[in-house]
Amino acid sequence: MKAKKRKCGKLFLQTGLTGKQWKELRRRVIVQNPRCFICLALGHDGPSKKLEDGTTLRRLYLDHDHKNGRVRGVLCFRCNHRLLGRGLEDAKLHRDAARYLENTFDARVLLRNS
Repeated sequence: MKAKKRKCGKLFLQTGLTGKQWKELRRRVIVQNPRCFICLALGHDGPSKKLEDGTTLRRLYLDHDHKNGRVRGVLCFRCNHRLLGRGLEDAKLHRDAARYLENTFDARVLLRNS
């Protein structure tokens, strides 16, 4: 219970929203657009679950900028935690990473030239 109170207090300090307001805003954003804003995975307000057709309905999390408190939208766990979590909110870093991943260079060619 203390951890939950601490989290709500931290969110209030960062965004100016109470825990109740945070939950209501998350619900409203999901109703308006039930997809992760980055990967477009279909999601909802509850826990992730497999649908009959084999697709996964992912839990969506309200995302906010830790520096200015701006609430950006909803993200699935993968995008929220793995892409933006751990202080990786730098857009330039993600553009550089995309450029790296799209690069066709194959370092094995260095062995062929020796």
